[in-house]
Amino acid sequence: METQVFYSPSYYVVLLSLAYAIIIMFVLLYLQVNWIFAYVIVVVESSWGLKPLKRSQILVKGIKGVALKILLFFGFCGSINVLRSIMQSGDLTGDEWKSWDFIWNIVGTTALYMVIMIYNLAAYTVFYVYSKAEEFGGQYVSLPFDDDGKVPNVVSIV
Repeated sequence: METQVFYSPSYYVVLLSLAYAIIIMFVLLYLQVNWIFAYVIVVVESSWGLKPLKRSQILVKGIKGVALKILLFFGFCGSINVLRSIMQSGDLTGDEWKSWDFIWNIVGTTALYMVIMIYNLAAYTVFYVYSKAEEFGGQYVSLPFDDDGKVPNVVSIV
């Protein structure tokens, strides 16, 4: 004969687990903000290993608020997409997951999430270019006006 043991977790265990989850969430968010350019640096600067992470941390210094806003915006968009898909599919009991409605829901959700990820990578790349301009801001030279009074051209000295 089997005896069943019912375990009710203590209030303190639940509270401690919640505290650990919140701490880990903030640590991971901090690391994501500091390493936001790692993907772009690997491609653009052809470096690998820990170098892109260190370089990303250097580039994001002073503009971490923008990095956090980009992460939160695209995280929110992705979450809304997944929640929409879950609410649209409803309870899947029996063979409902084989229906065409469910299949089109998954295809649409995946396609929309792919578009969100492409925009996310484009935002990272534009933000990388902006941070590079901030880093080398003192090395830009302004050319003099032309005779017809045009706005001066800006040339980068690298």
